[in-house]
Formats: sequence, structure tokens, C-alpha cells
Amino acid sequence: KPAPRDTKVIRISIDIVASERNGIASALNYGLRFCSSDVVARMDADDVSCPHRLLSQVRALRYRPDLNVVGTCSLLFCEQTNGKGKHVHALPYTTVAETPGIDILRSSVPSSDPGFVSWAILFSCCVSHPSVVFRRKIIQQVGAYDESISRAEDYDLWNRLLQQHPHSIASIPNIGIF
Repeated sequence: KPAPRDTKVIRISIDIVASERNGIASALNYGLRFCSSDVVARMDADDVSCPHRLLSQVRALRYRPDLNVVGTCSLLFCEQTNGKGKHVHALPYTTVAETPGIDILRSSVPSSDPGFVSWAILFSCCVSHPSVVFRRKIIQQVGAYDESISRAEDYDLWNRLLQQHPHSIASIPNIGIF
């Protein structure tokens, strides 16, 4: 028997705002102040979002009220600088088909198990920050991004979130951005 079709409408709107201050945490908090939606999607300007990424993540949040953050897998790529070298070393098997001069450097395959994420984050940041969609109010309740941190602002946020809401971060096992 086929699964019932989701008949609710999901409206996705995208606004781009320029931050008044320097720093990624400041820019992210500035953007959060403009958000009126319950759900916020995070992405860097140089990333490419895969089709249906946002829809899949919003559906995951809708059907899993215990989750507050849903990420995806991601591919990190680089463009060759010239015929002699690249910005960084690419893995030998990762040339992107039909895209000469672009290589995949590494992939991120975060866990879809919120319990595993809660354990793994004790050792390193296992969530692809540019791929996340999160519940705005929960992120604001835990203090949003700490602007005094110049690096790993996402790692700090996920740790504070998991202290108050254990097992509330997971990732969809699909490539969402590259």
C-alpha cells in the first residue's frame, strides 16, 4: 500500500540581507532578527542547494517534533586554480563528471540518529552547518550564535542546544548542498 501523500502546503520564501557587522556569528544573528518564519534554513553564499533539500528538511521537522535541527550530507568542492595545481588537494576519485576543473575534496555524511549525534558531538562537530534547517524559537531560546566566538560558532551552538534539548539534532542521509 503506498504511503499517504502529504497534502499540506509548505511555503518556502528566501530573503537575503546584508549584515551591519563583521563576523559570521553577527551576520547569522542579524539574519535571525529578520526571520518571521518558524523554520530557518542556513546556507553559505558560495554553496549550491540540491533540489528538494529544503522541502525534505522542513518535512522532517514537521513529522519529528523532537528534532530542532535537521542537516544534510554535503560535498566540499574546489575549483582548480591553473593547470599546475589546485587550491587544496582533491581525492583522486572525486572529479565531478562533466564539470572540468572542479574536484570534490571531501564529503560530509552526518548521522541521521539524534542519539548518535548527541554522543559524537562530544568529540567534534558532526553537523554540516551550511546545510541545516532549524526551529528559530529554539535557537533563540538557547542564545543563538555567540558573537564573541570567531570560529566554531556552530559547534558552540549545537552543544548549548543539546544541553537543553538532548537528541534534537539529526541529518537527512541525502546530499543537500555542495
